[in-house]
Amino acid sequence: MIAQEHARVAPLEHNALFTTFDSVFRTISKNQSEKYTQPFKTEKIDLDLVPDFPKKHKQQFLEVIGQPSLIYRDIRNLAEKLFSHPLFNDVTRLHPATVTRDGKRVYSDIYSGQWWQELQKISKEGCVILGLMLASDKTVITGNLRNSAWPIYLKLANTPFEYRTKDTLHGTRLLAYLPVIESKRLSNKKWFPLAKKAIFHYCISLVMAPFRKFDIFKMQGPDQKVYKCIPALAAYSADYQEQSLLALVKSGNTARGCPRCFVLTSEYRENGTAELRTSSKMEHLYKLGNGLLHGTEGEKEEDEEDEEIFMEISMHNIQNAFWKLPQPFFDLHDSLLVDDLHQLGDVYEHLLNCLDKLIMDLNGTKGASIIEEINNRASMIPQYKDHRRFNQGIFPRFLRNPTYTEWRSNMAIILPCCYDYIPLQAALCLRHFLDFVMHATAEEHTEDSLTEMEESLDAYYKYSPIFQKYSPSGLNFPKNHMLQKYAHDIRSRGIIRGYSTTSSEHQHTIDVKKPAKRTNGRFDSLSQMANFIQKKDLLFDIAINQSSTLTTSLRAKATISKIISRRSQLSYKLASETDPKEVSVLSQQGTFHGLSIILRSFFHTTIDNNFARVALRNLPQLDDDTIKVYQTLIVEDCDSNGKVIIDKIRTHDQFHGRERKDFAVFEFPNIKDRSDKEIYESYGQVLMVFRAKYRGREYDLVLARRYCPLGETHKTGLEVISPDLDDTYKGLFISQIERVKRTIHVVPDYDSDAFVDPVLGSMYGKYLLNHDSDRFSWCNSRGRLPHINERSKEFVHWNKEYDNPKQVGTEDDDA
Repeated sequence: MIAQEHARVAPLEHNALFTTFDSVFRTISKNQSEKYTQPFKTEKIDLDLVPDFPKKHKQQFLEVIGQPSLIYRDIRNLAEKLFSHPLFNDVTRLHPATVTRDGKRVYSDIYSGQWWQELQKISKEGCVILGLMLASDKTVITGNLRNSAWPIYLKLANTPFEYRTKDTLHGTRLLAYLPVIESKRLSNKKWFPLAKKAIFHYCISLVMAPFRKFDIFKMQGPDQKVYKCIPALAAYSADYQEQSLLALVKSGNTARGCPRCFVLTSEYRENGTAELRTSSKMEHLYKLGNGLLHGTEGEKEEDEEDEEIFMEISMHNIQNAFWKLPQPFFDLHDSLLVDDLHQLGDVYEHLLNCLDKLIMDLNGTKGASIIEEINNRASMIPQYKDHRRFNQGIFPRFLRNPTYTEWRSNMAIILPCCYDYIPLQAALCLRHFLDFVMHATAEEHTEDSLTEMEESLDAYYKYSPIFQKYSPSGLNFPKNHMLQKYAHDIRSRGIIRGYSTTSSEHQHTIDVKKPAKRTNGRFDSLSQMANFIQKKDLLFDIAINQSSTLTTSLRAKATISKIISRRSQLSYKLASETDPKEVSVLSQQGTFHGLSIILRSFFHTTIDNNFARVALRNLPQLDDDTIKVYQTLIVEDCDSNGKVIIDKIRTHDQFHGRERKDFAVFEFPNIKDRSDKEIYESYGQVLMVFRAKYRGREYDLVLARRYCPLGETHKTGLEVISPDLDDTYKGLFISQIERVKRTIHVVPDYDSDAFVDPVLGSMYGKYLLNHDSDRFSWCNSRGRLPHINERSKEFVHWNKEYDNPKQVGTEDDDA
């Protein structure tokens, strides 16, 4: 791996002699330091220069807070450093591209989206769009939650996603530490939040100052060549609160609280269109509002009229730092993109809270016992890959600070656990939301997949009134509205993983948490942290520029990635060998009853290509009755982008103290001509992986129990299957390992009849192929979903009686 290769390279010779970070730094020459250093500078904020700061409260602010400080780097120089970094010479994108596969347009990274292409059309020929990707988020730097930092990160859209987000390549750099201004003493002052917003935007204007005037910058780029560059804001990744702050849009219970469009807050739950915000429109509204208030420019007074006018247009009476930047290259509102971490996860949590309340409401005194039963199912559901367990419960009130990864695991099992206790409309609402999430988080998109995603969203909004009664805002909350932006942003900037806040959240560990441990924790911590990061970046850049090994290695990796992406054959490996077993002995055991006959029949038909019926005594014999048995089958595949996908199929009855049953999809040729031109799929529970000898050759085989599709519709939309227990051998079959295509997650249909088989033990009459467990299963789903007529009596429509005007538009809406 690239990361491992970086770790093995010593930045400087004799590094074992150095005992401290500073002692290493002192060995760097002055010329090296001046050439590679990207220095931070600290600027004290002069409140008299801050536009729209409430000047009459300046003295009180300084007495309580003191003079704020901004620590930042020159964004132009830092962007040029990333653009010219030797590690990215062979992978840096200079121009957009229309990517196609099978004749269809594909949206992947930012370069494949429409945003870059549209800017390129209005730029001078020969110019390179330098896509700036910013991210900011306030975070704590100590365990006691008392000290905070507010970092801004910079990376380039010209650097492919897999490189700009990798820690060891330093494709993301710290740009600035914004001042964190907090005071319990001033928190109840009406002017204090406005003062903080004004300072925030003034600091942003200082950071972005090098790009304030439109210009074509000559910058050093890949292979040390000079390019004509036009900087543009490709994305600004932030959570909802930060987006509202950046856009200076009033959030919460206001008329139009979306930072990206002018939709009415009361229409958040409806899937419609609204006029988009732009910097020019917002600046015009700012000037218009001040003109109505004051007639002429002058110092603003804090009064109710001010509040009412700007509440009506849902904006703060403050100048935005991005208004003075060249448009449309720095269109902030178009750059505030969707986010899986803070939006999809939070909407799902909200729906899950509503589902919890719905179950309790509809079942009265039995509600608590039903919730307990659902939680019990969640804790006992069969393990699958890296999915998290929910031993304490599956609903939010039973979880403690769940991560987005845990929510994704939760999404994979929620419907099989609760569908029989909820109305069909609630199940369909969840089904279509989960389909939307799977679409939205895909690794690439086509127009067909985006259309399907939009159809899933339409269906979600259609069925969502079932939860209105149980939502504090009646589902009128901002993140529910943001779902409408996903298709646009994917067409514009590619897959959401390319600009997700997940990357910046991870960057906190590198540029906030770890540097904080290098400080004394008391005085001027941010300056100490910036100094540490400056030295760390300097050492990395010197090491990379002086070492041809790393650059060559990265180029080799890029080439290998292209080769892998063209590989279509799966590879297989047997692992965890156990003691050899005798087939004759296994055949007498209940689970493997008839193994000897099944194995001999397999060699007779599949290997020897004999299809005529023969007596048992005429079936061929194995060379050796002893077989080698393995506990694990490893299946390795690659997706279209070259990413290696590893499936592990285990045959353990128990794994980490829990019952385990692993299932797989098997592909078999057409029975008539035994060719692979026509294949059919079969589902099976993998019971044993083994190696047997026949006619002087060893064969790697799988013993499985067949599960048959029933073709039924189901409330979950999952495919219904049933164990094949009717024949003599209870559905046992043998396959070569090459016929195993992928793992699948099979869960009980808890609403079906349970029974006890004398050989196999406890069973259910029906099972569900849980296609929500992974993308491969989801893409190959054959589930059938019922529908509800909106005119039927059972269908729940929007009801204004359940709307709470005080909660409409609020962001933290999961109470």
